[in-house]
Amino acid sequence: MRKNRSVPVQNDEDGESAGLAHLIRVDPDLRRIHRDLGPPPLWPREPGFATLIQIILEQQVSLASARAAFDRLALAIDPITPQGFLQLTDAALLKIGFSRQKTVYCRYLSEAILQGELDLEALSIERDDVAVRSALTRVKGIGNWTADIYLLMALRRPDVWPIGDLALAVALLEVKRLTERPGPEEMERLAIKWRPYRALAARLLWHHYLSVPRRPATPVKPDPAMKRERFTAVILDGHKESACEVPFDPAERWLVQPQQLRPGRRGYPVRGTINGIKFRSTIIGRSRKFYLLIGDELKQTANVNSGDQVKLVIEPDV
Repeated sequence: MRKNRSVPVQNDEDGESAGLAHLIRVDPDLRRIHRDLGPPPLWPREPGFATLIQIILEQQVSLASARAAFDRLALAIDPITPQGFLQLTDAALLKIGFSRQKTVYCRYLSEAILQGELDLEALSIERDDVAVRSALTRVKGIGNWTADIYLLMALRRPDVWPIGDLALAVALLEVKRLTERPGPEEMERLAIKWRPYRALAARLLWHHYLSVPRRPATPVKPDPAMKRERFTAVILDGHKESACEVPFDPAERWLVQPQQLRPGRRGYPVRGTINGIKFRSTIIGRSRKFYLLIGDELKQTANVNSGDQVKLVIEPDV
């Protein structure tokens, strides 16, 4: 990849030192973070297609869930390229952990690069952050937050300030002892005195955010395009109660874990309909397969028996 030394980056030692000196001088709260925790990590990422795919995966889900899906993608195609991505079917991407919406977004990104509409190498040497953001956000599925994280972590631009980042808003609430979480306009106002080192200020605030023990996050609601699943299944006799095999892993399909759903017996509580009859039940895992439990009462209500084929519509019972 071509490089242009005139483009400022965060990992320039002189720039980093000057930035820290400025932030420590103008903001006692950032000075306290630096004193207690030391310099923040860079969290660098390699510029290019694969990093943009990873950031799209991180939209509105936990970093752990996104990382797991990205790792599965890396096993499916190595290296991760636009050509390789477009060769994967929607079903394969869904199994990897892509929602239908994110599959569409990443296909748009792949096609934009292959058709010459987006030149990531040229963007890496483009000095104007506004021009880079504008080029990225012309691609469907890439908004300001995705563009800002790419500018900050991949291109390492020193004055990027991702006002759409939830962790930064929470960190500001805590560090500045605000009465409520700041919105985008308030975040812009608070960051004025940090110019031209707002990316370094963001990294200090993330440093604080990650240092504070936190309760498990409220699960992100599944992508509406993925939330409801429809399929046909056969009612099977079980040891204690009947069940229907479910053709997917709920953790991968809905990006949730059993403990993130409402309290209940171990498993994935769900609701939906069986042949049009509403019900609430649980999906359990057995020997790498997943089963929807069908109790006797539900069988009687829906007027079905073991061996019958049924139409199911299910979604997480959150």
